[in-house]
Amino acid sequence: MLVGSEVTHFHWGQFQEGERWFFEYDENNRLIKETHFLHKNDSMELIYVKEFGDRTEKEFRIKGGDTLHFYQNKYDTNGNLINQKAKARIGYDHMNYEYFYVYDDQNRQIQGKVIDYKNNELSISQYSYEMSKDTLIQYGFSNDTLTSVEKSITTKDADGDETIEEIYSYDLPDYVLARYEKKILIDDDNYLQVIRDNPFIDSVVVFMGKKLKHVEHHLENMYTVSFYEYDYFGNLKKETVYSKVIQPQTE
Repeated sequence: MLVGSEVTHFHWGQFQEGERWFFEYDENNRLIKETHFLHKNDSMELIYVKEFGDRTEKEFRIKGGDTLHFYQNKYDTNGNLINQKAKARIGYDHMNYEYFYVYDDQNRQIQGKVIDYKNNELSISQYSYEMSKDTLIQYGFSNDTLTSVEKSITTKDADGDETIEEIYSYDLPDYVLARYEKKILIDDDNYLQVIRDNPFIDSVVVFMGKKLKHVEHHLENMYTVSFYEYDYFGNLKKETVYSKVIQPQTE
């Protein structure tokens, strides 16, 4: 099965450039091949053709024609991410990481391991939890030193169903709020999520498990709005991105 996907970028309301992907899937709807074209002016340039094989998830991004990111993820039977391979090329520099995650019987992460193949470095993090009523606190450690604290508060309706989830992440050692997430749950598949990660504010609308709209707000500078369309099989068919400068930066 062959599926096409187009991304059109607008900046200050004017057409800049377009990107076109073609995804090929096997009979089990698994991605096996991707072809990527970059459209500038009146020409269409072939960027790459990549054979994937049996993969769970993929992501490629090209910015300025000189940045390439690649992610490959594996999950356990509960849907938890257990392994991710991440590679990136930015100009002449490159990164090559692999992540491993371990979870407890409640699907909470208790260990994370990162291998930096470029610099031949290994780092290991461990996590413990404290539960009180509707509040869950996660403590992160590195070499027995407390490095992160994350607090999650879940609100339920009269029927006991979760309706709102709020997550607070703090910078140590002063417990300064660094990131805030609020997810308003409509049902199991539909929700609205707002993320405050200084100096950015993101909001995402998800319907039937698919992202329909994404707004990224760079406070006083600019914001972008992305819209997504899917085919009958649930594969991304089209993404349209609009950008607008709120207050032009001055030198």
